[in-house]
Amino acid sequence: MYPQCYVALIIGHVRALAERIKRIGVNPKASGDDNLEELLACIQDHKDILSYLDCIRPVISRTLLQQFIVTGFVLCLTGISLTVFARDAAQILFTGTYLIAVLVETFPCCWFVNLLVQESDYLTTAMYSCNWYTQNQKFRKTLIIFMQRSQKSNVIMAGNLAPITLQTFLAVIRFSFSMFTILSKANI
Repeated sequence: MYPQCYVALIIGHVRALAERIKRIGVNPKASGDDNLEELLACIQDHKDILSYLDCIRPVISRTLLQQFIVTGFVLCLTGISLTVFARDAAQILFTGTYLIAVLVETFPCCWFVNLLVQESDYLTTAMYSCNWYTQNQKFRKTLIIFMQRSQKSNVIMAGNLAPITLQTFLAVIRFSFSMFTILSKANI
């Protein structure tokens, strides 16, 4: 559960940062320098979020690679157990429940990493939504540079081999189904 918790925490910070950025320039009492200071504070917060993500990325990467591999094989073997060895309703129910439990272990992390990518993409939209057009030249230049840097993808890779996304989750399921098909045909 720790990868999901860490990624959910980062998502919350990115959402809060996006909302904070959208509010820059809305207060008519704030001067251009105040708005620039707020933008610079947001940039520093974004750097802090990215450094936190860089700290936890290797741990999540190794853990999810192992989980993807194990999930693929366990799904295949559970499918074989369900089709070959399950004889009564209790065995079928237990094996089916176990199959769902294995899927539930991997799915949330893939879901959260997809949300992180979406929230990171929304950050650029939030920058465009702030009141940038009434700000001074220095603010606009700083915002453009911040926009360009924020467009870097925040995908976490599983073992530096595959991105942790819902598409990868589906690829693991397809892989296990392919192995199941090959093994079940070899059994005949």
